[in-house]
Amino acid sequence: MNIQARALAGRVERSRSRAMVLGVSGGLDSTLALLVCARAADLLSLPRSSVIAVTMPCFGTTSRTKSNAETLSETLGASLHIIDIRRSVELHFSDIGHSPENHNVVYENAQARERTQVLMDIAN
Repeated sequence: MNIQARALAGRVERSRSRAMVLGVSGGLDSTLALLVCARAADLLSLPRSSVIAVTMPCFGTTSRTKSNAETLSETLGASLHIIDIRRSVELHFSDIGHSPENHNVVYENAQARERTQVLMDIAN
């Protein structure tokens, strides 16, 4: 954890960033990433509110994972943004003629791409 946090702190410092933006799903990977960001903020003497945690519920999001993401973000003092991406993904499905009932790779990737777009826009 310390190795990751120090490496991230170095990147934040070199890029002269004032914040870190990450998607938080409530799962194990994003939980670890959020803990690393909080530790990096501490190392840089930045307020933990400079960690911008974004949870983006959609079709497969359970109340448990959404609650995990929210609780952890708030407990760590991160800035929490909740952006429901369901309408955006549904519009995309409509635009490309994909049935939301077809849970194939298009279904999964459309959600992942929307989440990536949201995070990149917030980071910019």
